[in-house]
Amino acid sequence: MKPPRRLYPQVELPRIAKLEIQEQWLEWFFAIRSHARGLEIWHTMDPDQADQEDDRLKAPEIESYPTLKTRLVKEARQEDRSAPSEEAIITLYAALCRDAEIKLVSYQERTQKEQAMRQQIMSTVHPNIYEAAMTKLAKGRSLHTLRQLLRELQATLNIKSHVSGGLVSNAYEAVLEEARQGAINPEIWYSKWKKHLARAEDYNCAVVQGSPAIMEFLRAVGVHLNPRWADFKNMELIERERYGDMPTLSQVGAEFLNTVGNGRRWFTVVKKYETDPDDESDVVEAVTKARCPCKRKKHPWPPEQCSYLQYALSRTTTRPIKKLSGTECEAICQEIRKPHWAKLLRTLEDKGWSATF
Repeated sequence: MKPPRRLYPQVELPRIAKLEIQEQWLEWFFAIRSHARGLEIWHTMDPDQADQEDDRLKAPEIESYPTLKTRLVKEARQEDRSAPSEEAIITLYAALCRDAEIKLVSYQERTQKEQAMRQQIMSTVHPNIYEAAMTKLAKGRSLHTLRQLLRELQATLNIKSHVSGGLVSNAYEAVLEEARQGAINPEIWYSKWKKHLARAEDYNCAVVQGSPAIMEFLRAVGVHLNPRWADFKNMELIERERYGDMPTLSQVGAEFLNTVGNGRRWFTVVKKYETDPDDESDVVEAVTKARCPCKRKKHPWPPEQCSYLQYALSRTTTRPIKKLSGTECEAICQEIRKPHWAKLLRTLEDKGWSATF
C-alpha cells in the first residue's frame, strides 16, 4: 500500500526571460539551470547527460502487515527454518514504516520542486516550441522526465550540445568587446564578465583557458576601463610566465575589480590609490615614483622591468619592443650615468644588463 500523502508549501521561482527564438536559448537555459541547482535537482535535468534511473519520480510503497507476515512465513518454510515471532514481525513492520516516512518526505519535496520547474518551463517557452517538443515526447513515452523535456526543447530549436559551447564562447567574447567599447561602469561590467566566465569554464571553452585568455582580458580592460593597471599587469605576467608562476584568469579578474572598486584609481606599480579626486598630492608622488631613465610617458612599471632601458644598456631585450635608434640608446645611457640613478644602475648590472658605455 502507498503511504498517506502530505501537503507541502508550493515552491515559487523568480520570473525569467521568455524563450521564443533560438538566440534566446542561452540566457533562458542558464536561468533554468540556476533555479534547478538552487533546488538541488539539476543532476536529474541536465540535457547533456545520459538518462538516469532516478530521473523519474517514484512514490515509496509500504508492504501491508498481512502481506509482510505471509511473505516472511513462506520464506522461512522454504529455507527450512522456524518462522519469525509475531513480535519480530511487528518490529520489522514498524521499521519499514519509519523508512517509508523518510522516503515520503523526500519524494513529496522533490515533487513540489519538479512541478515548479515544469510550470516555469511551460510559462516561459513559446507555445509553438513547447507544443512541438511535447508532441515528440508523447509519441514514445507515457511519462517524460525533465531531462527529456529539456533535451527535446533543445532539439526543437536545433541546438546541439557542442553548439551550446560555441554559443557560450561567443557570449563571453561579446562581454570582452563591451569592455573595449568602454561605455559601461567597470564594476557592473565585471559582474557580467564573471557570470559569463563561470559559464565558459563549465563548458571548458578555450577562450577562458591559459595565458592567452588572461592576455585577452587585459587587452579588453586596457582600452578604456583601466589602461594603466592593464599595461602594468601585462608586463608583470610576461615576467611571471617565464617562471611558471601564472595566476588564474579569475584571480586576475578579481584584482581588476579591486583596482576599480570604491571609486579608487590605480596609478603605479606600488599600487598607490587616490580616493579624493580633489587631492593631487598622491598623484604627484605616484608619478615621481614611476620615473625611469628611458623618460617615456605613461610608464606604469618600475625601471627594473623596462625593456627600453634593458635594450639601451645591453642591446638586447627579453620582450618584443620597437627597437631604439643609436641616438635614443645613447640618451638613455647618459641619463643613467647621473648620480641619482647609481643604485638603479648597480641593480641592473646585477641582473646582467651590462652597460655598453
